[in-house]
Amino acid sequence: MERRVGLLRSACPSALVILFVCACHAPADPELIAAWYQPDRTFPEFRQLWYESWIEGPSGLTPELGGTAHVILRNGDQGPMRLLDVSVSGLSLRRAIAYSDQKLKRGLHPASFRFADLSDDALDALIAAGRPVWWRMDPVSVEPGGVAEAMVRLRSHPRSTPLSVDVQTSSGVLHVPVASSPPPAHIASIGIARSTDTAWVYVRSEEAEVGRLVSVHVDGRDVTSRSSVFHDPALPVALVVVQLEEPLARGTFHCFTVTTDDRSTAAAGLRVFPTELAYGVWGSQPGKASEAERARAYLHEIAAHNINVQMPMVGSAAVREFLKTDQGQEQMQSLGIRRMISDPGKGNTRDPYAYFLVDEPDCGDWRVRGLPADELVGSLAQSLVDRSATFRDSDPVTPHVINVDLTFKPENWYTYGQLPDILAADPYYQPRLRDAYWEHPGRLRLFTRATWVEAIARICHRACMPRPLHIILYAVSHRRRTPGRSPWPNTCPGCAPWAWAASRSPRSRLGSAAGG
Repeated sequence: MERRVGLLRSACPSALVILFVCACHAPADPELIAAWYQPDRTFPEFRQLWYESWIEGPSGLTPELGGTAHVILRNGDQGPMRLLDVSVSGLSLRRAIAYSDQKLKRGLHPASFRFADLSDDALDALIAAGRPVWWRMDPVSVEPGGVAEAMVRLRSHPRSTPLSVDVQTSSGVLHVPVASSPPPAHIASIGIARSTDTAWVYVRSEEAEVGRLVSVHVDGRDVTSRSSVFHDPALPVALVVVQLEEPLARGTFHCFTVTTDDRSTAAAGLRVFPTELAYGVWGSQPGKASEAERARAYLHEIAAHNINVQMPMVGSAAVREFLKTDQGQEQMQSLGIRRMISDPGKGNTRDPYAYFLVDEPDCGDWRVRGLPADELVGSLAQSLVDRSATFRDSDPVTPHVINVDLTFKPENWYTYGQLPDILAADPYYQPRLRDAYWEHPGRLRLFTRATWVEAIARICHRACMPRPLHIILYAVSHRRRTPGRSPWPNTCPGCAPWAWAASRSPRSRLGSAAGG
């Protein structure tokens, strides 16, 4: 314990000098749990599907995938610790990722290091570091023994290795050299039991097989004796089942690390939300606001089809207004149906399934002014980080969802994949098939099978791992702008009859340049 002696002096010359002694605690430096760089995987077998990509426009630019730098640290102090800032190559990202006064969808503002008043040397340093897109500290306040993650999304791979990352905290600065080469193995998925006292950790190797697992840690504490490993040497994946001594609190952040016999470590951090099968419907049965009975029947019908989540709805004042009432909330609760909403407290919603931070931010990126074409995607990400933090302050136990569309493929999914608790994507296969028949017969060979859905789902899983992935399938009828209906049945047989019949083309309003 450090002792400090201070002097108090009165303004009066004849005053006595008073000595006092205070015992002060010297804060302990933050402890490094794990640090790694996760590069984007190219999936060259799917490259032919990105025929509408922005890179085929007049700019003639070549895509360059990047990666995400992760640093997980532990508070070894006796008191709370706050995360204050993250620096890359000695440059504060709090200052370097600056906002523009442009205002886009849902009030989001674009941010980029291009909008900051930086010197040429600072710009060159950030470009060499991989052109940071967004950064996040989660959680910002860490209790003793708790862990947090500093994350930096990079648009391209760092030119030099290791990448210099500094995490500034109230307990000191953690200097971390992050190697730009990927770890031999990674944690691809983490499932949490409803009781939150069991975790299923899936470890996947970049090589042919996973090495023998020798230790398992949660938040830096050894839980190997409470873990069981299931592994087939013929497969590049192993399952680790961790029986926790105490349940993890819902919404709290935790880190899982697994070490193999070659001393390589796979690590991942995430907020704890029980793994649930969410079978949701987007849209609802049309009706007027006064038609409460129509809304009641709708809820009973979706429950009969095992639908347990009402996603954001389109075109139904009847259901929207009924769900605002206490009767509507009570009926949803009795049927086991939850709701995803866009803001905390919206529509009198109780116990929401998730908060929908924004729909298709990559479409908003396309409209940002003042940035190079190859730096548009992710422009709204930092604003979404801030929105997520605001929601978390008011409700820490509800996960956040972002749905990413089809612009800037495949960079868009990697850019936003690590930002929400649950990533969503909408790989609509039937519209691609329909457009090929009606407008682009040369593409028919690409859609003889639904490889489009597989490609996007696999890339999105890679982008958001180890978090859950929500894939939105196309289950609606379609009307052309000219008379006539689609000759192909693109409403799934098991879907309810009120599936929204879109009166507009599902093509993005940005047209083929945006890849809608």
